[in-house]
Amino acid sequence: MDFTGRRSVGALRLAVAAAMLSLAAAAARADPCEAPLPRFGESFVGVVRYVGDGDSLCVGPTLDPTSWIEVRLADF
Repeated sequence: MDFTGRRSVGALRLAVAAAMLSLAAAAARADPCEAPLPRFGESFVGVVRYVGDGDSLCVGPTLDPTSWIEVRLADF
């Protein structure tokens, strides 16, 4: 193999590595729900603002994440 062949193999390896990195999953971010939980028995109302995964979501009355409460679905 001459120098040109080595260079093309190196370029191919670099292209494959770049493609694999671009397809890698992005880091998961934490749920943006920031409001404190209501006291036991206290009710709250809001719109689902964010769905984090299969069993948690944020509910809040405004678009401000500091007013969002995290709701976890049990036995899901």
